[in-house]
Amino acid sequence: MYFNDIKCHKNCAHYQNGFCRLNRIKLDPNGPICPRFTPKYKEIDSKSKYKKDTELKILEEKLDKIQKRIRHLKTKI
Repeated sequence: MYFNDIKCHKNCAHYQNGFCRLNRIKLDPNGPICPRFTPKYKEIDSKSKYKKDTELKILEEKLDKIQKRIRHLKTKI
């Protein structure tokens, strides 16, 4: 994803139509950020995305095994 590293009001997730939705004040879009700045776009590291995808796959495999075990145990009841 795209991440704009220029930290100004217009790149904050809380900025909309010249106003800060958190502080409810009018702002200069190119003005300096406040401590509550939240970027609109976050950079996704491809390694961390791969790691998350791999972890998700492992968890899905574990879930499948557990569900099979539950079905097997239910047949014995």
